[in-house]
Amino acid sequence: MFRKLKWKLVRFNMALLSLVFIAIFAVTAVLMIAANEQQTQMTLNAALHMRDDGGRQPPPVMGAIRVILDEQQEVATFSAPPGVSAELVQQATEMAQEQEQERGNFSLDTYHFSYAFDREHAHLVLLDQTGSIATQRNILLILFGVTILSLLLLFGLSTLFATRTVRPVKEAFDRQKNFVADASHELKTPLAILNANLSVLAENGTESVASQDQWISAMQVQITRMNGLINDMLTLAKLDHDQDAIPTRAVDFSRLTTGCLLSFEAVAYEKGVEIRSRISEHLMVNGSPERFSRLVDILLDNAVKHTPSGGIVEVVLSREKNHAVLSVRNSGEEISPDALPHVFDRFYRADSARSRETGGYGLGLAIAKSIVENAHGKISAESADNHTTFSVELPIYAEAHPGSGADA
Repeated sequence: MFRKLKWKLVRFNMALLSLVFIAIFAVTAVLMIAANEQQTQMTLNAALHMRDDGGRQPPPVMGAIRVILDEQQEVATFSAPPGVSAELVQQATEMAQEQEQERGNFSLDTYHFSYAFDREHAHLVLLDQTGSIATQRNILLILFGVTILSLLLLFGLSTLFATRTVRPVKEAFDRQKNFVADASHELKTPLAILNANLSVLAENGTESVASQDQWISAMQVQITRMNGLINDMLTLAKLDHDQDAIPTRAVDFSRLTTGCLLSFEAVAYEKGVEIRSRISEHLMVNGSPERFSRLVDILLDNAVKHTPSGGIVEVVLSREKNHAVLSVRNSGEEISPDALPHVFDRFYRADSARSRETGGYGLGLAIAKSIVENAHGKISAESADNHTTFSVELPIYAEAHPGSGADA
């Protein structure tokens, strides 16, 4: 499909460019021929109306052959450029006399002449156009060759540009297709569990609700997981298509991050994980407070989940030049070099079994990346020496001061 789209773009571009070059070629040829014809007529008129010197010898005109005929319409005398023989003048005169019109063109052997004949005064002017026609032909051939070479070059460039134009569309289509396939796969497991539990309940229809509690609880867990998955997918869809519809404003990122840290203290304490933080105050960024809260929550949740009991999560927010830089670093198992470039891909999980145990679908970091990119920031991941660090850079909105009233 995309291959056809690419070549359709190439054909359209080449058709348009070909029309432009054909028009240029045609206009150039017409203008060149018209200019030559105008110059020819001016020369013929100048020679035809020039008076002679008493009948002895017609004065010469540059490039023209002037012939004066006698009463028998024979050549009485003539003036011609150097190298023109009397025989050629005689033959050209006879050929001109055979023409019905007083002005025109004719060919004689390898020569091409334009002429003007004043029969009343027995004056004939001949202008050798052989060289001029050859020059015009050569110019047109060169112009034609340049046109062909230009079209070949533009064909290559058009193919390159069409490939680059189609590539983002193809990548978006592939992402959408993979997204739907992955979502279908993730929904298949909880739906299968729900179906199995419903079958068990149907078989034990005479038993009390209390005796079926384990099946009902399992169903509630799967419904909760599916609800979370659907909400995450909706969030990604909004980030992809509706980012311009979300109002943005100055956000105190320092205060917002501190609030998110407080909400994770209890979770980290229960798991035996220590959270250390160093937050620079009054760092302002532009965006949506709700989305930035989701961003920080995702990074903290990811860090706490992947930190073993007794481990440490370090959160640092500082200013570097014109950016607020948030760094979330946790101790624990490293992410493999092969997996690291894909941690922000949708539904990607370096350890599927572990992610399922922690309730993850591989969408959290993808959501975080979309939030950061929509805020014109950057997000990156590093993993080495039994530590993993996620870093976020957001452009500084403005200098804030205590009591400035900015949103947290």
